[in-house]
Amino acid sequence: MDLNETQFLIDYWPTLLPVAILEVGLMLVALKHIFQHTRYRFGNRVMWVVIVVVFQIIGPVAYFTWGKGTTSDE
Repeated sequence: MDLNETQFLIDYWPTLLPVAILEVGLMLVALKHIFQHTRYRFGNRVMWVVIVVVFQIIGPVAYFTWGKGTTSDE
């Protein structure tokens, strides 16, 4: 990592930190929901885990928009 990259991180740290927290938070909430429920409107558990982990911010939003089932599994 050269000086320009380090300076970039220092300059944009206040912006990058909330985005990183949002990214990790959304991923953890989505994964928790995926592993607690067995029914999905579209796809299966493995597909949604891969989508949520690989496509960080967009994956959890896609899961809660199109994948999350509407009924309780209880």
